[in-house]
Amino acid sequence: MIKVNLHTHSNKSDGVMTPYELVRKLHRDGVEVVSLTDHDTISGLAEATKTAREFNLGFINGIEISTDISELKVDFLDSINNTIHLLGLGFDIEKFNRFTSEREQAKIARIKQLIVRLNEAGYYIVPKNIIKKKSEVAKLLVNRGYATNVQDAFNRIINNFYNRHIDNFKVSDAINIIHSSGGVVIWAHPFEILLGIKKQSISINQIDLMCERLKSYNIDGIETYYRNYSSEQKMQLNKIKDKYNFISSAGTDYHAKSSSEKSYYEIDRKLIKEVIKLKDTTEK
Repeated sequence: MIKVNLHTHSNKSDGVMTPYELVRKLHRDGVEVVSLTDHDTISGLAEATKTAREFNLGFINGIEISTDISELKVDFLDSINNTIHLLGLGFDIEKFNRFTSEREQAKIARIKQLIVRLNEAGYYIVPKNIIKKKSEVAKLLVNRGYATNVQDAFNRIINNFYNRHIDNFKVSDAINIIHSSGGVVIWAHPFEILLGIKKQSISINQIDLMCERLKSYNIDGIETYYRNYSSEQKMQLNKIKDKYNFISSAGTDYHAKSSSEKSYYEIDRKLIKEVIKLKDTTEK
């Protein structure tokens, strides 16, 4: 058996720890292979990679991408308000940046306009540097006392001024960019999707249909092993994985927001080779 975590978050998105602190924590917990999969950003990967080398820990480049599901055309979901999360694993950072640089500049321009609108509405924030993420805006609102925490800033303020879906990738775009960057794409926590900012559960039959549609866009696999999934859920996902010839991934969606969070998933050592379809990073 081997301890891995291919789904983690640092403070570069909505986690608590810095990339350094996160990797150090996982190393101390006996994790052998980790991926940092911050939401829609790879800004923490350089620091995480350096730290993993320091601790001789297997590291895989990662990201968690919020995606628009309209292409999937499933009638049990809202094509506007529902989103799914796709994990990109093992991609080349430079290639990924080339493919996404234009999108990133457009997003920065939208965030700049968001700040203008907030100031016009009486939320006086003056950033010292160019802001690239909405979470940075949220932190400014917290620091100025307009919100109690980052989530409160999003819920009560930012979401009233910024269409949270406008930055989402289409499923096909997300998959193509990760593949073109040399990585694999995993559907994260398939039993849980998002409806706005809330989680929504779907059935195994609905997951099956989603996988059929995702397969047509050449997705590589699903997150079969995920924090509190029951034995039955894991068995069901493994059957679907075999049905569509997918690979499996394992992660806990670790944010370090509470001491009760599980920092790793223990799986069969042979599975890790299937997960990444890359060289065996578990060998020291």
